[in-house]
Amino acid sequence: MTLTQDHIEQLRKSGLSDETMAAARLYSANNTDVAEILGWQPKEYDWGSAVVIPYFEKDGTENCYKRVRLDFSRQRKGDKGIIKYESPLKSENRAYFPPGIGPALADTTVPLLITEGEKKSLKAVQDGFSCIGLPGVWGWQEKRRRDAHGRTFGAR
Repeated sequence: MTLTQDHIEQLRKSGLSDETMAAARLYSANNTDVAEILGWQPKEYDWGSAVVIPYFEKDGTENCYKRVRLDFSRQRKGDKGIIKYESPLKSENRAYFPPGIGPALADTTVPLLITEGEKKSLKAVQDGFSCIGLPGVWGWQEKRRRDAHGRTFGAR
């Protein structure tokens, strides 16, 4: 699996080296592949292309979980924000362990950084830091209740 030139340039602008991209096994996907990874397809538009970010276990083995960074962000319903990254439908959030992080995680004397996002954690590890990534700042809260209209309510 390979990256398109546009995706390579996008990732380089984020500071990632070609070696880091290869180690992370990042690749480009088309609309059909993105829909298969995510387990759904919007009715009103196609996903388009995206960078696929495979997830790894702490020991460096790739697992079956993947997230995608869309080329064209999706608009949130009823909100002004956009969604650049998508996770598989009905999946729980997972920590992102960049390739090669395992030995640092096993050494309790090594400080561990935690950041939002896979690309940031890849860049930190590339620069010599021990770092894991979390997908989104709101992704680690308890699920909120819904009212009769399906709207969430209550404390986060």
